[in-house]
Amino acid sequence: MKQIIYLIGIDGSGKTTLSYNLIKELKLNNIDSKYFYARHFPILLYPIKIFGKKSILKNTDEFKDYTNYKNKKVTFFKKHRVLAYLYGLLWFFDYFVVTWVRFIGILLSKKIIIVDRFFLDVIINISVTINLRIEQVIKYSKIASYFFPKPDYYIFIDIPPKIAFERKNDIQSIIYLKERRKLYLKLQNLFNFKFVDGIETKEQLVKSVLKIINYIPN
Repeated sequence: MKQIIYLIGIDGSGKTTLSYNLIKELKLNNIDSKYFYARHFPILLYPIKIFGKKSILKNTDEFKDYTNYKNKKVTFFKKHRVLAYLYGLLWFFDYFVVTWVRFIGILLSKKIIIVDRFFLDVIINISVTINLRIEQVIKYSKIASYFFPKPDYYIFIDIPPKIAFERKNDIQSIIYLKERRKLYLKLQNLFNFKFVDGIETKEQLVKSVLKIINYIPN
């Protein structure tokens, strides 16, 4: 029976490491499985992003002053709501097309698929970027779920933003993590998240997930 397991969590929560360790464990037990890294940088938005950096976000640096960088984006999208929704729609469309092209072969051929950075992560990022209200985030997340295969499990790796921030050197700000974690938690009931503790050891995390998906290794 095919299973799709969607790992969710803020940057630095350990999704990629956990994915590799899960695949390793499954393959050691001769389970046909595959890791799918679903992150995609939207191609269609590239020229818009370049324009934005040279105009709206000129003289800002998201790593040196994330608050100023974020405020400028929010201010612009608040004033231009039609552009904000078009931007978000273009972003999602780009992700939808590219992800399906990459995903379809894996979906048809593998028994267990571990997915990292699937559609909810995209909706969260779009929501923060164009400043959607909580009720809009919930609404659009539900709509987006109809465009992709339904995972058997949504597993949320929960971790304090402070610890996640200390783990990685490519995260703009701890604020970046806090605002995203807040939105993920608003979606937990809608998608029935199964929680695991991101500060557990690698071995403990693998065992926690295997228990959730009812898989007992030999």
